[in-house]
Amino acid sequence: MAKKKTNNKTVEIIATVVIAIVVVVSMVAAIVANYSRQPSGQQIQLTQVMNLLTSADNYYSQAMQRGNENDYAGARIKLEVAESNVIEAKNLLNVADLDSSTKQYCLYLCDYMLNAYSMMGSLSYGLEYYKAGSSAFNDNDYTNAASKFSDAKNNISQAQSYFLYASENLNSIDKTALPLDIKNFITEKQALFDEYKTFLPDFASITDAFIPFVRGCGHLLEAVSYMQLNNWHAAKIAFENSVPDVTDAKTRFDNLRYCQTLDFSSSASKMFSIAVKFESALSHYIQGCEYAEAGKMELALAEFDMANNILA
Repeated sequence: MAKKKTNNKTVEIIATVVIAIVVVVSMVAAIVANYSRQPSGQQIQLTQVMNLLTSADNYYSQAMQRGNENDYAGARIKLEVAESNVIEAKNLLNVADLDSSTKQYCLYLCDYMLNAYSMMGSLSYGLEYYKAGSSAFNDNDYTNAASKFSDAKNNISQAQSYFLYASENLNSIDKTALPLDIKNFITEKQALFDEYKTFLPDFASITDAFIPFVRGCGHLLEAVSYMQLNNWHAAKIAFENSVPDVTDAKTRFDNLRYCQTLDFSSSASKMFSIAVKFESALSHYIQGCEYAEAGKMELALAEFDMANNILA
């Protein structure tokens, strides 16, 4: 009955994230070229810093590759190495004998990279928990699914914070005195940030919407088990407990149907339709349980049939 109709619904969110917001190899070359006329001591210090940032960038690229292969733990290991390189570069900058504008620019760059790496680390956890939640949902393990989706939402929200910090780092750079190629690099990254500043909150919101939905499914599964035991009163209470969660999820999915991230908008529309049917069916299940508890089985079966037809 309800168990068969509802539990076969799968969660479908396209969460393939390829955010190339940190790559700095071309910019590093531009910096070295533009400051190559500085005194030799400064050239050596700057080259040491840029070598570390280039190494960090290479590890970041490896992390992105691991992430694309769904190896999130491996991605985070690469990000940690990349972060250590940037921290070392930042420590060198703090004691380097460079002109103030060069030093400040490089420090902003280091802060940008560190926040971007932290963002990707948090997002990798979010994606990992999201996939675990989806798997648990499909296995009808609704308690675990709700927990994993909640963990996913928290990590995606944390990624949003790092995202904003990294954006602020870019905006803090005074581009007026910078060479054209470096200006263009920063402008490109700022445009990419504008694109993804909607993606992360949309991802957090739709993940958050699944939390009450899977809880509602958990109550439904509980109700079905009571129905199989002819415990109509307990089944009715379980169905009633499902209503506020399903209604909450329906509202959240409804709010996301026209979000700017197309994949999430499509998924939210599908889930909204499911939640609407789910909510409507629950009223019939509750009424059917009331009839059954009163011994009016013919009326109860009619209500159960209407609920099943809604979910068909």
